[in-house]
Amino acid sequence: MSSIDVMAHCIPDLTYTLHKGSCGRIGVVGGSPEYTGAPYYAAISSLKFGADLTYVFCAQQAAAAIKAYSPEIMVVPVYDQEVDSNNSALQLVDRVTQYFPRLHALVLGPGLGRDPNILRATERIIACALKVQLPLVLDADALFLLQSQQSLDVIRGNTRVILTPNIVEYKRLRTCVFGDDSKTKTTIGSKDDVELLARALGGVTVVLKGEHDVVSNGSLTLVTNEIGGRKRSGGQGDVLAGSIATACAWTRSSVEIFPHAAIFACTVVKIASRKAFNREFRAMTAPDIISVLGESFQSIFPTLPVEVEAKI
Repeated sequence: MSSIDVMAHCIPDLTYTLHKGSCGRIGVVGGSPEYTGAPYYAAISSLKFGADLTYVFCAQQAAAAIKAYSPEIMVVPVYDQEVDSNNSALQLVDRVTQYFPRLHALVLGPGLGRDPNILRATERIIACALKVQLPLVLDADALFLLQSQQSLDVIRGNTRVILTPNIVEYKRLRTCVFGDDSKTKTTIGSKDDVELLARALGGVTVVLKGEHDVVSNGSLTLVTNEIGGRKRSGGQGDVLAGSIATACAWTRSSVEIFPHAAIFACTVVKIASRKAFNREFRAMTAPDIISVLGESFQSIFPTLPVEVEAKI
């Protein structure tokens, strides 16, 4: 069965009986004074992909900027970046975990920064989320966190974790897991290599972003052949992270089909990237991709318009 066929049974039908949140409530942990765009891109992309509600949990110093980008995103300042203490980090953990009962999936990392206290707090959030079986997408600075064996042990064997590295982040992760490259016989970044890494991580889903995205949980490996745009502007990874979180949320925590959900999201974003590039060419940026996510999704799973019959 193809990933499209699998997702056809997961994507919520749009009916008049839905209530706010029925199509997904997604959280994003990220956003620092230096990086406010990344969490916004992840959050707005989850909405444009089809989720109903998104929350961004960020530094107080980033909240105003993120709020200004869109009124559709609920921005929750959860820590003070200027307070260099464990108390601020603990506050981050407490505030984010309070929202867990409202969420269907959580993205960690976009624009998070690499402050040691915040990274330690992020590790605790990951552990808490896994205890309540919340699907987790780890991207950007959350992947940087996985350089330590302690952090790797937190996610190892947890099939609700989805990692979304680019090739640089993938090589770093691979080195942390395998050490010397000579210990493996696979070509770095190949389909077999991604499968080997996912298996070594105990069934974590790995999404290697590239010309042809490769997704594997160690037993099921998929590759998208969809053609994307020819420009790699900043923010495209954040768009994908938010889209994957929504797709995985729709599976209702059926972890065995996370690879199908992830490759479906990769396919939609590739189509959107191609559409945006063909309209903007060198001027293409992440918002151009976000603006066509809806029509790209519609090209795979068309939704019929509402027809109103004339009443006499």
